[in-house]
Formats: sequence, C-alpha cells, structure tokens
Amino acid sequence: MDDRSLLDRYHANRDESAFRELVGRHLDLVHTVARRVTANDELARDAAQTTFVKLAREVAKVPRTVSLVAWLHRTSRCTAVDLVRSEDRRRKREELAYRHAPMNATPEPEWERLAPVIDEAVDSLPAADRELVLAKYYGNESFAGIAARFGWTEANARKRASRSLEKLRHLLARRGLTTTAAALATALPAYAVSPAPASLTGTVLTAAAHTAPAPTFGFQIAMTTAQKSAAAAAVVVLLASGWTGHALGRADGREEQLSSATGRTPLATSLMTSAVDRRP
Repeated sequence: MDDRSLLDRYHANRDESAFRELVGRHLDLVHTVARRVTANDELARDAAQTTFVKLAREVAKVPRTVSLVAWLHRTSRCTAVDLVRSEDRRRKREELAYRHAPMNATPEPEWERLAPVIDEAVDSLPAADRELVLAKYYGNESFAGIAARFGWTEANARKRASRSLEKLRHLLARRGLTTTAAALATALPAYAVSPAPASLTGTVLTAAAHTAPAPTFGFQIAMTTAQKSAAAAAVVVLLASGWTGHALGRADGREEQLSSATGRTPLATSLMTSAVDRRP
C-alpha cells in the first residue's frame, strides 16, 4: 500500500497500524535529516518526534500534490532548524559534531564538507527536482520505479535525475562547495539516510498516539527534552515565589464544594480547579 493510501486510512479511522507503517518507512530519513541539521543526538530525536506528531495532528493538511517523503523532508528540516536556533548553537554544533560523530562508519572528506548544507540545498531545489532527488538518492528507489510512478520512460528518468543533480551541484557551488554530479550520485545513496536509534520508533508512536483529541482534563504524556526542562523550571519558580500556598489558599473553598459535589479527593479537585482557572 502506498503512502497516500496509508495516510487516508489514518485520517479516516485513526488506524494506528497505518501510522506505524508510515513511521517504519520514513523514520530513518526524518531522523537522519534532523541529525544533520542539529548535529546533536538529543535534538535530532526531538525533531523526529515533533515531525511525526505534526503529521498525526495535521494529516489532512498534507497536500496531495506533494509526496509524503518531500513533506517529511521539509518538515523535519524546518523543525530541526527551529530547535537549534532557539538554543543559539546551530552553526557551532554543525561544524563540530559532524567531525566527531559521523553517521555511517567513516564518511569520506567529500561528504563531511557537504553534510551541514546538503539538506538546505535539496530543499531549495524546484519541486520536481526535489521529488526526484529524494526518491532516487535518499530513498534508493530504482529508475524503473520512478519512471512508473511519474509516467516517464526509464531513460527519461535517468536524464531528469542527472539534470536534477546538476542543479543541486550549482546550488552547492553558490554556497562555496565545489563538487560534481557524479560525486553526489555516489555520496547521497551512501550517506544521506542512516538507521535511526532502535528505541526512537516507540517514542514517536507514543507521542503521536497522544495527539488525538483529549478529555477536558487530559494530560499529554510524551514530552520533548525542551518541554521537560521548561516544566521543571516553572515548578522551581512557583515554589520559590510562594505562589503554591497562595493559590491553594484561594482554592480551598472551591475544592471543598467540588469535592462534595463530585466525590473526588481534594488533590484531584485542586488539579481540576487549576485547569479551569487556566482556560482561555
């Protein structure tokens, strides 16, 4: 079953098996792109998780004129860029981490030069060229398969791929990186996508499962590293300021009324009261 059919199944029925299949197909690509942009394992995991959570939440908004691979590639790259920018460490991490934590066994010097900017360059290609480069050189799809999918001859698919690599080479040259189409044709299939951590699939599926509409007082279980840090900091500030005692004092009367009316414990009632106070 193709990606679009699986997306439709998930959209129509929240079919978890369909979403699991999509994650299995594309997690390596999403994580690898995020890893290249962030140059940080933890941020790459967060970016991959956020990308698939966004897919689960906005599945109806994925354009039918764009392949899922292209949508995931762009979304994961933009998500990763936002994460690094928010921490103000992007450029230093890109230069250092790719030297000390290569993705595959021993990347060639050519790839080490290209890795920090290759996804930005691919994302800058015209739509048709981007689709072709991602299908052939990221997804290792055969020319026969590409030709069948786009309604071309196999020879035409090869010519188009060659022209797309030339356009990519020009984009890289504008960024001061000199290479050849032949070198790109060799390096991209070897290094563009590498296996994601084994545990990441479960993390992504858990996070996506909690994007469905929640009960009034439901809580989101899956949190990114940044969210956990923000929550912990908020707790420290509240405790230090003495806000907790003040808020509980104000809520005492309401807790007693709600407790008697609902039969809930004071702690559960306090949580409910806090949630009600925070509604827009």
